[in-house]
Formats: sequence, C-alpha cells, structure tokens
Amino acid sequence: MKIASVTALFGDSPKRERKENPERKKDESSPDSEAFARDAEEAAKKVSSAVDSFGIDTDAVSNGLSAEVIGKGPGLRVTLKDGSGAVVRQFTGEEFVRLREAASGTGRGKLLDKKL
Repeated sequence: MKIASVTALFGDSPKRERKENPERKKDESSPDSEAFARDAEEAAKKVSSAVDSFGIDTDAVSNGLSAEVIGKGPGLRVTLKDGSGAVVRQFTGEEFVRLREAASGTGRGKLLDKKL
C-alpha cells in the first residue's frame, strides 16, 4: 500500500515567523565584550599596557615583531608588524588583550569556571 505525502493528507501547515528579540541578542553577547565597551578609557589603558608588554617580550623582540595602536574608541585596532614594517596581522583591542592574557599565563581555567 502506498502512502501519500504528509502535506497531501493534511495540507500545508501555517508557518510561524521568527521575530528577532533585541533583548535576547544583548543577553547572548559575552559579558567581557560589554564590560570592554562600557569603559572605553579603561579599555584603551588595557590595550596600551598589553602593547607595552608585547614590546618588551623577548620572543617578539628577537623575531623583530612590533605592535602599534591605531584609532580610538570602539574602532581601536592593534597592528602587528614584522622587522621590515610589513603588516602581519590586525587585531581589535579586545582580541589583543585576550591574546596577551593567554600568552602571559594569567586567566587559565576560566573555561572550566564558566561551565560550573
């Protein structure tokens, strides 16, 4: 016995439209990025201290790498340049601070702390 398709038996079911809830988007963003955006002045200080610590890092100096802050506010970027002055990589300020924290060894175990 052959069975007809479900839509043929019941017809097309009404489809629900998804509405975007702006409050939910705010909840989904990480608390780190919200705190970083709140105090732009404090964030700029964190970025400049991270760039300074990168400048005195022996591995970075021996490879001829240098970091430079470009811009202000939310468009703040950190460019990583090699010895010849060519741009190797660009980071947002928040990304660079997180990478420097990971490289320095502070903040280990945060992933497990978040899961608990």
